[in-house]
Order: sequence, then C-alpha cells, then structure tokens
Amino acid sequence: MKGVLIGSDFIKASDGSYKIIEMNTNVRLYKDEEFSLEDYIDKTILKNLLIQNNITEFVYIHPGNEFAPKQEKIIFEYIAEELGITYTKIITPQSSVTVPYVEDADNKFILRHSYDSTALIDDTYCNDNYEFAKLIEGKPYATKKVINDSSFALNDFISVDTSNDYPNVIVKSRYPNYNTVDFPKIFKLNSDEELNTLSNIEQSTETYVEEYILSEDSFIDNCVNIIRSVDIVYGPNLDTLHLGSHHILSRLEIDLNDDTYNENKEINQIGRVRYSTKNSMNIFSTNIRYHADQDSKIMLADGTTTDISNLQVGDVVTSPTFENFDAIDDDSPKYKYWIGSFENSKSTLELRNASVVSLNSKTLDTIFIEITLEDGTSWSDLPSSPTYVELNNSLMTKFKTIDELSVGDKFILYNSDTNQLEKIAVTSLDVIFKSNFTIYQIDIEPYNLFISSVDETNNRYMVMHNDGCAYCYGYSGNCGYTYCAFFCYFCYKSDINYKENLNLVGKSPSGINIYHFNYVGEEGLYEGVVAQELIGTEYESAVMLNDENMYLVDYSKLDVKLKKLN
Repeated sequence: MKGVLIGSDFIKASDGSYKIIEMNTNVRLYKDEEFSLEDYIDKTILKNLLIQNNITEFVYIHPGNEFAPKQEKIIFEYIAEELGITYTKIITPQSSVTVPYVEDADNKFILRHSYDSTALIDDTYCNDNYEFAKLIEGKPYATKKVINDSSFALNDFISVDTSNDYPNVIVKSRYPNYNTVDFPKIFKLNSDEELNTLSNIEQSTETYVEEYILSEDSFIDNCVNIIRSVDIVYGPNLDTLHLGSHHILSRLEIDLNDDTYNENKEINQIGRVRYSTKNSMNIFSTNIRYHADQDSKIMLADGTTTDISNLQVGDVVTSPTFENFDAIDDDSPKYKYWIGSFENSKSTLELRNASVVSLNSKTLDTIFIEITLEDGTSWSDLPSSPTYVELNNSLMTKFKTIDELSVGDKFILYNSDTNQLEKIAVTSLDVIFKSNFTIYQIDIEPYNLFISSVDETNNRYMVMHNDGCAYCYGYSGNCGYTYCAFFCYFCYKSDINYKENLNLVGKSPSGINIYHFNYVGEEGLYEGVVAQELIGTEYESAVMLNDENMYLVDYSKLDVKLKKLN
C-alpha cells in the first residue's frame, strides 16, 4: 500500500470557518529542530492503520540529505519499532524530481514525503494553483478568486471585505517557483470597483487574484497564524488519514509599523513581511546573500578590527575553526547541520588566516533583528546572517541564522583578551526596520568563518559563516557555484551528465536552448535546459553545484520550465 504526506495550509475566517490557502508535498513538518513532532502528530491513528492492514514493512521516502536531522525520520521509525515491523528509510536529493521505484506488496506501507513529478497530486495540484483552484471550486473551504486563462476561467471574487483595516486582496503566482521579491502582492482595496480594476490589470496567465482573509481570528500573539494540516493520502481509493496540525506564524507582529500603500493600494515591502509566513528576508533579496551591515567591524589577521566599509578584496582576516568543523565545511549549507559542543569548541579553538575574495554591497530599506544578551550587550543584525550558538536548554552547538534564534540560545563569542570562546544567553529579540542602510556580502577563502565585533568595550566577537546560497529559492548567493540543492525546491538536476538522448527542440524567448531528454537510468521524457550552456551567460546565477559536484539549475530564474512529457 502506498501513501503520500500532504501539508495543507488554512487560515481562520471571521465567521469561524477555515479556508485553504495551498497544498504541498515535500513540506517541512516542523519549524525547527527544537519543535517536537510528538507535540501534534497522532501516532496512534497511524499505528492503527498499519495494524488494520497487516503491515510488516514500513518504507519512508524522505527528501533531504544525510546531514539534515529531520525529526520526521525519527517518529516513523519509532512507530515501526513499537509495532515490531521492518523500517527502511530512503533519502532522495532535494533536487530530485522523481523517487526511486519501490515494489509494492500487501504487507508493505510505502510512505512518500519527497516530491515526485510523475504523481498527479504533486505535478498537477501542488505545482499549479490553477489546477488546485479547479479541484476545490465551489467548496465551502475554497477562497474566492479571479483567474483569467483560456483553459480555465474563474471569477467568484466580485466583492471585497471592507469591514476591518486589514489588507483584503492578494495577487499570487500560478506556479510555486515565483519571484518572492515581487510576489505575492497584497492590497487594501476600498470598493468593488477597485477590485474590478485590479482584476482587469492582472490578466496574466501566470498570476491570479484572491480574497485575502484576515480578521481578529486570524492572529496569534499579534502575528498572522496559518494552520498546517498534515495528512496521509493512501490506498487505491485515496483515503485520508489526518495526523495532526500545527501553527505557522508570521515572523513579525502586525503592528511593528503602520501600513503604507502606494497609489495602486498595494502594501509596501515591510508590510508584506508582517502579513506573510514565508521567510522574512526573501522579499529583500537581490541575488546576493548578505552577511553584514554598515555597522559591522571585522577582525583582520593581525588582531585589529576594521569597519566593513574599509574592507577590500585581498585583505586577510581572522578565520576561527574548532572541533572537526573543517570536515563538513566545504562551501555547502551542510554546515548548518553540523553539531558540536561548547566545551569541545573551546578546547580545540584555532585562529587562521583567510583572504577576502569578493565583497558586494547594497543600500536599501530592510528589517533587522535587535539582539540583547543577559549582560545588557545589544546590537542589531541581518536576519540572514549565520552565527554560532548553543541551543536553549541544550549542550548542542550549531550555526543558526539570526532570524532562527530563540530567547535562551547562547551566542558563542570569541574574546580577544583571553583568546577563548565564551557563551552568553539571548534575553530578547526584537524586529526593527532600517532605511537607507548598507548591507554587505563577503566571500573569504580558503576557509568560511570570520569574526565580527559585537562588544568593543570587552573585545568580544561573534563567529559568522560566509554562507552564500542557503536561500537559493529564487535568490541564491553569488559566491561561486555553492551547493544549495536541499534548500531549493525548484533547483533540478540539469548537468549534461545526468541526461541522455538529448534532442534540441527549440529556444526560449530569451534564447536559451530547450531540449527533450531522459534522465540516465530513469523512465520518462523531460523538457528543460542543459546547465553547462548557461555558464558564462547572464543566467549563470541560476547554476549551482550539488554535493555530487554536478550542476543544478534554479528554473525560477529562467523563462523555461522543467516539464515531464510522459
């Protein structure tokens, strides 16, 4: 028997009903490593399903990488152990568009979490919001929409809700691999006439207009609350087993800033962050992953510090290392899943030299996280900056981005007076907004760690990583072809060595060659591009290396879509 894990996101309307926003496979089932699936997953109902169907073998097909400590790998294994049945885990690369063949049997339960382009749910309803809208059209849990397409037209959104001061209209992308700098667009319209005007403007077959449901019932702790329902669709009749639900909150409280709208009644960028549960930095990204800002002071190799504005390519900086970190730190986001301890890091600390090989900057309006430590030390930093911490209520140390921090986490700081590491707890994290502020991206080699001052009085520095591609979802960094595959849901295997039976069938409007091909050793005919042909062109930033040293392509940056033809 086969099943697939589905994540469906809902929001609560003012009448107490719940409206579905989207449905996806290959979803994260939890917020972070500190969030326990035991808090909401109903193991009993899944165990009963396995018992009732006389299952003796559980196969779990999971997206990710050996370095990712995904909790859902563990909970299903525990269930299998409790029932005394065989458990097999199959991990697929995040860039994979298919899953390995596993022979089915009456006594076997094959649970797929990975994306599979050959599956109807994945390739049709999760990958095309028009098809999903068609599927749920007329259902009481469907939101109202305006879709203008020759094959499917829908126009049941004819009246806007003006009963509160919240935004009431959203324009979304049809496909999930959208540019998050531009989408979704959020509006506060004051009349049905304005809605009609907007609907006529948004005539693209790549977007659609939808009612944006927000009321006093849509918030928890002053943040937008999305409810993620986790279900298994299984068996020949596509029965559904509800495993549980959990909350996904916006990163910012809605009253952080006053809403500001342009002449078209569209909310500004900071407003979009407050009303979105997506990553808070994506809308400010500009093809470069930024690590520091104009207030940053970087330690040079001679132990002195310099303002980042004075740093130049060729300068030599201090690069710390500890434990066995170098074994994992190979210019890939796998470093985020490296686990250490404070005592081991402290006893093995070594300072080395590394050279600045590139430095990019941009001045913009953006959000920062203001950090306060238990001794009163305070500074603000970019949400995307990766830094070294000890987790709250744990002896485990790892790298987290600033916007992943929790109160109680402890910064691992380097003290240049004692030449030792020390740790100190975070007591508050507040979001602030800065205008006309310069931020920087640094690439150093041959190592990836550098240290930046947080306390000039006591000569303390935080340990930072120059990760360049952890947010390749439409906005990968530009520090060479850094691997970012298992963070990118729309990066696919595009190296010519992955493919066979290549046949050039045409060109895209921008001139990119389009091929039909097969993946080596896999069934099915695909249409797409060859990664090597993009290197040296204006589309080079869409190319990256995976941990097999093979090229992937982020199709969200191209005017070509990867298609499975049969």
